[in-house]
Amino acid sequence: MKNSFPIDSWSDDHPRYPELTALITRLGQEDWVAFKADWHLADHMLAALSGGEVVGFLRYVIQEIGVEEDQQPFTFNGETLREAKVIAFGVAPEHRRKGIGRALQERLIEKARAAGMYQIRSHSSAKNIENHRLKLSLGYAMHPLVASRGKDGAYFILPLRTTSQEHHE
Repeated sequence: MKNSFPIDSWSDDHPRYPELTALITRLGQEDWVAFKADWHLADHMLAALSGGEVVGFLRYVIQEIGVEEDQQPFTFNGETLREAKVIAFGVAPEHRRKGIGRALQERLIEKARAAGMYQIRSHSSAKNIENHRLKLSLGYAMHPLVASRGKDGAYFILPLRTTSQEHHE
């Protein structure tokens, strides 16, 4: 089912970015949206609208697989593998369970696949069961984390292609 929610890529100079910032703050995601790391090769923000109102967002970065964990970038057959990693994601509470979060995730999948990403990766805390259900329904695999190591919840990983497939940038 195709969604009816306009979803666009916005940069911080978009004329309506202050509305997006207000939603991000309301959802307590401002630290995640502001987070920058040296290993981020590109940074993207998707904004979802409903009735002309900013109702959801998804921030993701492009990075080489492995570098976030202080590893050398993973390569296969001479190709450095890259992923789209979700950094922040949210939908206004009064607009949840209407398909907006799914529409944002589906747009991410389209964009990451078109950019030739090997996978999408996302962390979700243990208490965020709705996000777990959404990710699993989209075909993500789940890798639980050991809470005693400082992070709870799980990583969700969605392979987008095999290394033998052609990719285009």
